[in-house]
Amino acid sequence: MDRPGNPSCSKIRFRSLLTCPVAFIVVFSGVGLPPVAAEVAVNFDVSYLVSCREVTPDTLWTSGVHQKLVEADFQISTLIRGKADDLVECLIRIESLGEGLQVADYHPRTTLISDVAGKIGVERSRENSFNMGIGLNGKHDQLVDLSGNASSSRGKRDSEKFQYELQPPLELVAASGTTGRGTGVYFKLRPSTQSSLEGGQQFKVVFLVSRSWRADSVGVVCEALGRRQAAGFVSPESLGAVGRAKFRVALHLAGDESAKRAAEKLVFTERRLRASADVQRREIKNRSQGALVRHFSRVFSVVDPKVPDNWLDQMIDNPARTRQQSYVQHLSQEVLEAASHYEQAKSDLSGFRG
Repeated sequence: MDRPGNPSCSKIRFRSLLTCPVAFIVVFSGVGLPPVAAEVAVNFDVSYLVSCREVTPDTLWTSGVHQKLVEADFQISTLIRGKADDLVECLIRIESLGEGLQVADYHPRTTLISDVAGKIGVERSRENSFNMGIGLNGKHDQLVDLSGNASSSRGKRDSEKFQYELQPPLELVAASGTTGRGTGVYFKLRPSTQSSLEGGQQFKVVFLVSRSWRADSVGVVCEALGRRQAAGFVSPESLGAVGRAKFRVALHLAGDESAKRAAEKLVFTERRLRASADVQRREIKNRSQGALVRHFSRVFSVVDPKVPDNWLDQMIDNPARTRQQSYVQHLSQEVLEAASHYEQAKSDLSGFRG
C-alpha cells in the first residue's frame, strides 16, 4: 500500500484532478434541459443599382429654378430567423453621400392603424322609478262596526338611453422623416396584426437635384431591434440589436446610358472589392488562429490586431483616406488593386452629379 509521500500516490491524485473537470462537463451536458428557442436574427438585402425617373412638374421648369426632381424606388428585403414575435422594429435610413442630393418627398409616411374596423359603439342607459301606497282599517265599539280598507298607489318609471361612437385607439406601425438637414430620410417600421416586417418592401424617395444631374450614389443603413435572450429566457426589457447591414446603392437617370454604365462600373468594382476582402478576412482569421497556439494570452482573439474590424467599410466610404492608414501594408495586393479600381469608379461617377 502506497504511503501519502509515495510518488506513485501523488501521480494518481494528479491524474484524478485532471480528469475531474472532464467528467463534470460530460455529466452536466447530459442534463435534460428544456430546449431554448433560437434568438431572433434579421438579415437585410437591397439592390446595388436603382434607376431614377424624372418627375419634375411643369411649374418648376417655368419658374426658372435650375433644379429638377427625380424619384427612386428602393426595394429592401428582410429575412427573419428565429421567433418573429421577438422582433420589435426595423429602422431604414437612406442618406446622401455628397452635396448634390436633397430629399423633397418620401413614402411611406407616418402611419397609424387599429385592429378595430370602423368606430366603436357605446350604449349607456339610466332608469328611475317611484311607488306609493296607503291602507286604512277601523272598528267602533258596540254602536258602530266599521271596517274598511283604503289604499292608494302611484308609480312612475323613466328610462333614458344614450348611444354614441368612439374612434378606435390607433397604434403606430410606421414613422418616417428627414435626417441631416434634409439630406437623408428614415423609415421606422413595427409589426402589427395586419402587416409583417418580413419580405420585400418598397421605399420611395424623391430627390431635388441640379438640372444637369445624371448619376450619384447613396448609403442605405438597415437596423433591427428585438428582444434578446438573457440566461436562456427572453424578457420584454432585454432589447438589443438583432440585425444590421450597410449598403452603397448607385443611382442613375433612366434612359441615360452613359450614366448607367458609370453606375454599373461602381457596382462591379465594389463587388470585386468585397470578394477580395472575403479572401483577406479568411487569411487574417487563419493567421489569428495560428497565433493562438503561440500566444495563449490571446485565446479569445480572432482578428489580426494590425487590421481593424471595419477596414472594409472604411475603404468603401473613403478609399483615399484609407490608403493613408498604417494597416494598409498588411492587406494583400489583390485587395489594394481592387480598392484602386473602386476608387476610380467612384470618382468617375461623381462627375455625373452635375
